[in-house]
Amino acid sequence: MMKFFCKCCQTEHPYSGFVYKLTNKLNSKWYIGSHSGCIDDGYLGSGIALRRAINKYGTKVFEREILFYSYSNQEYLLNIEEIILIKLKAREDPRSYNLKNKGIGQDPEIARRLNLGKKIPRHIVEKQRKALIESEKVKGSNNPRSQKVVRLDTEEVFEYGRLAAGAINGTEVGISEACHKGYTHRGIFWMFYDEWLELGRPLENPRYSESGKSKWRIVRLSDGQVFENASIAAREYNLSPSHLSESCNNINHSCGGHHWMKYNEWKKQGEPLKILSDFRSNNKYGYVIDMLSGTKYKSSIECSKETKISDVTICKHINNLIKNRRFISETEWIRIGLPILDQYFLTHQPREVINVETGKIFKSIKEAARSIKGSTPGLHTALKHKRKYKGVKFNYK
Repeated sequence: MMKFFCKCCQTEHPYSGFVYKLTNKLNSKWYIGSHSGCIDDGYLGSGIALRRAINKYGTKVFEREILFYSYSNQEYLLNIEEIILIKLKAREDPRSYNLKNKGIGQDPEIARRLNLGKKIPRHIVEKQRKALIESEKVKGSNNPRSQKVVRLDTEEVFEYGRLAAGAINGTEVGISEACHKGYTHRGIFWMFYDEWLELGRPLENPRYSESGKSKWRIVRLSDGQVFENASIAAREYNLSPSHLSESCNNINHSCGGHHWMKYNEWKKQGEPLKILSDFRSNNKYGYVIDMLSGTKYKSSIECSKETKISDVTICKHINNLIKNRRFISETEWIRIGLPILDQYFLTHQPREVINVETGKIFKSIKEAARSIKGSTPGLHTALKHKRKYKGVKFNYK
């Protein structure tokens, strides 16, 4: 006789599974089930009504009786379970936890094989078809897998979504979302072809224009390139999104060597372009020195283009308004002895502060704040706005 290895008790059994009957000792309700495995592995059943009863009463009130041992495959075991269920009319019996007279179980492959070749009754097919017609849904409606889609930037038409996804290394789901909700997929706008023709071949999906996401778009004024939001543009230039957003609010400020503007405002003003000039008309700082590398730039604008740092921030460095200064005017750089900084200095070196009234020098803002029993943030704010703190005037050395 063939033996089956049990993973539960690590031994071999002559049976492959069994059919069992569970009885609730409190109300005498019962359940018929089958299981491929060992009788000692703790399995009770997977029926919905049974699981609710177990959660309510616990496992101790149920008594199990083995009705049949199987020495064959699982499909044979399920057939035996179904015969017993039909014989006992389990589904119709109010004392039964079984909700159907079927032994299909939880294995989808077994269920598929058991139902293979079985025809759906005609009245069910007619009911489904009638519901489909009443819902005004047609096969393939609003489904990019079965209708044409168009790529809006090139106006290339694809017979269905899978071809479009393969052309851009995307996904069918992404194409579907782009058509339905107006999102971009792989940075490209998409529409259903029939809808695109009906709306007059628009350059972008109208659903996107009407959504709240469109208000975050910004434009690089050097060449008119549009970015979905400041974060995407900032990643390309290794910039701070907040600094980039500030430059969008003021066209005279630049960031990363470019001027920026909000897309909606840019459209209202007729899509203007503004290329960053090489020099400022009032370049009062002369040459700018990057003390981290010793590189000399003709202006803060040129420095901004090379380092991808806002020229406004560079000017703050030059005016000694930044804690760890990296940029300095050539005149001051020569005066203090041509220093070259390392990365450790920029990230760890504290900044010295001087008490203007007494002339005492402190190694850090924290030490200076303690001398007048103040807080570090409070003194930092006072230094930033060049005002007194607790009646005492401090300056960076």
